[in-house]
Amino acid sequence: MRTREFTGPTPHSVALMFRSNSNKPREYVIQERQRTALQNQRQDAMNQKMTQLTFDLKNEWEKKTDNAIRRRNIQNRVNAKLFEHELA
Repeated sequence: MRTREFTGPTPHSVALMFRSNSNKPREYVIQERQRTALQNQRQDAMNQKMTQLTFDLKNEWEKKTDNAIRRRNIQNRVNAKLFEHELA
């Protein structure tokens, strides 16, 4: 394990090593952090959009199914009344 501290020749004498600067400038680090934040926001937006599209699709399917069931029910009632009228 490397530490920045090292002991000197006398007891209780401690010195700090110079910490070398990063190879990348600070602006690069800031831009990289902003880039990853932007990518995360884009991914979140895409996930939200896909969730909304899925919800819309399910909702539309449910509406169409309900309408089809309602139409069939009405048609069956009409056919039953016509059949009763023919028998009478």
